[in-house]
Amino acid sequence: MPKGGARSRSGPEPDPTALRRERDKEQWTRLPKECPLDVPEWPLEFGELSMEEQATWDRLWRSPQAILWHRDGMVDIVCTYLRALMSATQKHPGPGVLTALRLYSSELLLSTSALRRERFYIEGGIEDSIFNADMDQPLPDGTRPSEQRRRTGTEDASVVRGRFKVIRPKSDDDDDSDPRAADE
Repeated sequence: MPKGGARSRSGPEPDPTALRRERDKEQWTRLPKECPLDVPEWPLEFGELSMEEQATWDRLWRSPQAILWHRDGMVDIVCTYLRALMSATQKHPGPGVLTALRLYSSELLLSTSALRRERFYIEGGIEDSIFNADMDQPLPDGTRPSEQRRRTGTEDASVVRGRFKVIRPKSDDDDDSDPRAADE
């Protein structure tokens, strides 16, 4: 049964810097910085490409996500995304074009939140540093993983445990009495 709320994408995206990621880091998939596969030919049924579109087409198919597009046969969706992207760069794009662009971007995992939701991370990024780094080795942004966890609200269990204080009952004769009764 899927997790989440009433909507399919409700709640925060998975945070690779969270303390519990240590337990489920095998569920995350690392993508290389650049797709090593050949750029597919532009399908003829989508019409001719301009020079600007050809350059963008080549750039898209070199992105890390292109490995997944090759695997899943998403050439037509990338074509449609490219045409929506070109329409969105016009002087007055309609709201439908911008909505379609946002949906295609999510479907093609071109946003950070979409990548995290699907548990992918890109080689050389902060997630890669967190999954593969020693706890004392600095991350690309200059912080250490322990500092990163403090900023995201997750900390080492020993730090959290240190905040708790054990309260022991007094050794009175009437141990059976309700401790709240003494406060009244």
